[in-house]
Amino acid sequence: MIYKTLDVDPMLALNGTTALHMFALMQGANLLRVHDVRAAWETIRLFNQLQS
Repeated sequence: MIYKTLDVDPMLALNGTTALHMFALMQGANLLRVHDVRAAWETIRLFNQLQS
């Protein structure tokens, strides 16, 4: 879905995925299903920092 929306190869969709993770967190998500653990972890850390 993300790579099709961005019209990129699936291997290049990480930036879009990260943006949507941040959006989900901002909407109250408490759980993210991820494949790229480090990118998700960094997103969560940044989100938590912005909340404090």
